[in-house]
Amino acid sequence: MDPVHAYTPDAILTDLEKGIWRELATHVSIEMHRRNLQKAYIEKMASMLTPPISSLPLGFMTLFQLDDEGSLLRAHATRLLSHIRSAIPLTHDSETKWHLEDCAFRLERALHPK
Repeated sequence: MDPVHAYTPDAILTDLEKGIWRELATHVSIEMHRRNLQKAYIEKMASMLTPPISSLPLGFMTLFQLDDEGSLLRAHATRLLSHIRSAIPLTHDSETKWHLEDCAFRLERALHPK
């Protein structure tokens, strides 16, 4: 594939976010199966942002924090967190609101581990 027309990691993550989190733009209730998909997305992203240190080779954590993939994931997670936080006050049903609050909490924890 021509590099000019390559499907970049940034474009892939943007498209995934638009599809998986489409309710954030429309402020509609999120049904249970979609909530589960969204939580799985956040858990996968969180695991990629904070890999278990015990399983990493010496020095890898520093490399992971400095590489482009880590920067890209952090940027997408930060943007998603902002979108989720913006959607919470516009949400009208309790289950969706609680789900979004939980997702925001999980992303915040992944972005700023103790």
